Amino acid sequence: MSDWPGFRTLRDIRELRMITTNAKKALHNPGSLEEVERRIDGLRREDVALQWRIL
Repeated sequence: MSDWPGFRTLRDIRELRMITTNAKKALHNPGSLEEVERRIDGLRREDVALQWRIL
């Protein structure tokens, strides 16, 4: 499945959706903002090995 030409795009869209969902929570939990920013940076750098921390 990961050899499908659209896989990376679909993966990145899914991760961005998960990031934006958690970004809403950062307003109520300032400690979450750092993790959201780290995830965005990982997505920009295409770091597929980035381990996400629980928010």
